[in-house]
Amino acid sequence: MKRIIAILLLACIISGVRGSGPRDWLEEANRAYSEGDYATAIEKYTQIIDSGYVAAGVYYNLGNAYFRNHRLADAILYYERAKLLSPRDQDILFNLELADSYVKDNIEELPRPFFSRWYFAVVRALPPAVWGWISLGTFVLAFLFFSVYLYFHRRGIRRWSLRVAVVMLLFSVFSLVFAREHYGLIYVKRRAVIYQPSVTVKSTPDESGTDLFILHEGTRVTVEDKMGEWHEIRISDGNKGWIPGEAIRVI
Repeated sequence: MKRIIAILLLACIISGVRGSGPRDWLEEANRAYSEGDYATAIEKYTQIIDSGYVAAGVYYNLGNAYFRNHRLADAILYYERAKLLSPRDQDILFNLELADSYVKDNIEELPRPFFSRWYFAVVRALPPAVWGWISLGTFVLAFLFFSVYLYFHRRGIRRWSLRVAVVMLLFSVFSLVFAREHYGLIYVKRRAVIYQPSVTVKSTPDESGTDLFILHEGTRVTVEDKMGEWHEIRISDGNKGWIPGEAIRVI
């Protein structure tokens, strides 16, 4: 199912381009995956992504190929990237949960306030581009209704048009905020996946720092700061520490 979706998405993007490499790579990747040649599938899906043709389905397929090839951290990385682009996709969520079951670290997440959960659920409900178009459309409507308020003299129409203009303007502002927030979740590189079998988290950004705890392959962290080759990371239970940059890959 996902492979078909990826084909359709890429066909729309690269239609009309003669001799297009990504189209050939996609066909080869899908064929290799169906034949159990996961190494070749990984190579071809990666070529597609490196060419700039990115879609949730391609990330998802690449995650599947890595998972079948027993590369857990890579699988989780690309499932997470697919989830950023399509946060409600049940196939992505199911496979990500399945991959998580193989991660050694079982970290209890700090509870978040209801408002925070609701806010980010709304932000992720639509892609940044859609939020941007909503913001633009509601701004235009706000301008039109405000024009009605200025040029019509009947009191009832003026009152009604002004209220609608204010509501549309608020929608425009909030949609713009949601677009920026969702864009930041996708493109501002803060979340990462542990890529080494295990890594010791230090109290300071050097090898002489005190050992705090150990993280294992596939665990997700949030990057808080960077100093040289070291990154300060925070895990979902709130604990922090420093690890070498080579131990993680940014989602």
